[in-house]
Amino acid sequence: MGLLKSKKILFIDNFCFDRDIILTVIESQFENQIVEVDSGEEAIKILTNDSEFALIICDFGFSDAGENAFYSFLKKQGNKVSVILINNSDIGNYSEFSNFYKDNALNDSFSRPIMERDIIDKVTLALGLNVSAEAGAKKYFKVNIARFIEVNSNKMDIFIKLSEDKFIKVVDKNNEYDKGAIAKYLNRNITFFYLTNEGLVSYLAQVAAYSAAGAIGQLDIDMDLQLTSVEQIHECVQALGINESTVKLATSVVALALVTIESNKKLEYVYKLLKSGTNYISLHAQLTSYIACSLASKMEWGTTPVLNSLTFAALFQNISLSNSKHAMIQNIDSDTFKNISEDEQRLIRNHVFKSVEMLQDLPKFNEDAHKAIINHHERPNGKGFPRGLMAAQIPPLCCVFILASQFAHELIVRGSSRDKIQSIINDFEKIYSHGNFDRPFYEFKKMFYE
Repeated sequence: MGLLKSKKILFIDNFCFDRDIILTVIESQFENQIVEVDSGEEAIKILTNDSEFALIICDFGFSDAGENAFYSFLKKQGNKVSVILINNSDIGNYSEFSNFYKDNALNDSFSRPIMERDIIDKVTLALGLNVSAEAGAKKYFKVNIARFIEVNSNKMDIFIKLSEDKFIKVVDKNNEYDKGAIAKYLNRNITFFYLTNEGLVSYLAQVAAYSAAGAIGQLDIDMDLQLTSVEQIHECVQALGINESTVKLATSVVALALVTIESNKKLEYVYKLLKSGTNYISLHAQLTSYIACSLASKMEWGTTPVLNSLTFAALFQNISLSNSKHAMIQNIDSDTFKNISEDEQRLIRNHVFKSVEMLQDLPKFNEDAHKAIINHHERPNGKGFPRGLMAAQIPPLCCVFILASQFAHELIVRGSSRDKIQSIINDFEKIYSHGNFDRPFYEFKKMFYE
């Protein structure tokens, strides 16, 4: 075990959104040196001259042959170093990886969204370490100074390491956080700060938010959306004719939900993502909440518990997905869904369960919100997912939420002009006018024709 501890980890990344969270978790939990390179070619050069690597972690982006050549090189050399792939989508299309999991029993992959526990467990196994050997032994956790300065904005105790068992506190959590003051350590040949477990939890939440914002912001750039800002969402709400009292009520419920989310450290990155208002997931969540609250009020179901349930469901319906392109897939029969990898398809099929799992500890998250999230991709004709329910099997409040969520999606993608709204309603009439959707759809239409 000591030998593997002393060996290095090679991280190959040409452009990976998960890079910061993966590296931060590994640095904080393992003593192995991490060497970063940008390409397969660079990896081969290093592996040719250095045999002191116990693990290779590689972003499976593979835009050209050079990106996967390193693995062919490993096999030709008979090198049994463990490999973990990030996002192993379409791995079967690459001959080099045809026997990836058989080549080495310790080979593995991260599937997005990548969670802290997955990183620790899979790296531990890939390094051949005993996970229980050091459980609870660590008091301080190392973090890269340059990344810490870039990401952190919270007060916390910060230490530097003087010797194997001696640490000195250089920043106190009770003092104001001064990024400029701690940047001086970059010039003192110090690579790592050390945090307590409390500080690490806070910092990892910030790194996750930083990574998520980068991923979703970048992935939204190429999307052809008609509504792209919170201001346009508010203009859309006015154009829909949702009355001012309902808007105020929905706004207050959303604000209360966000306060509840913000107070939970585990969901800090979710709060920042939803507050950003610059991506499809955030915009769709907010617009769904307004429409769902308005429709519930039309049906005389606008009690505080019901509106809370609909709002929490709106905010969290897609929050376990790693990017907005996945969140925009509404139909698993669509070409868009069929043309993505099996791992991505599995992620989309299961995201409703993941989202619910993330909410279990929130005090205001109840059974109605749970059902709304689980069922928000079900459709009256039984062609929805994950369970393929028919109209008569979907609870009425879930029907309200499904209408709101789907309508919000169509408005963001197609636009909110009067002609576009009429076109969407006409399309909905063919789908949502029967079974348990009958009355919700009747009230839905009245929102625009009164």
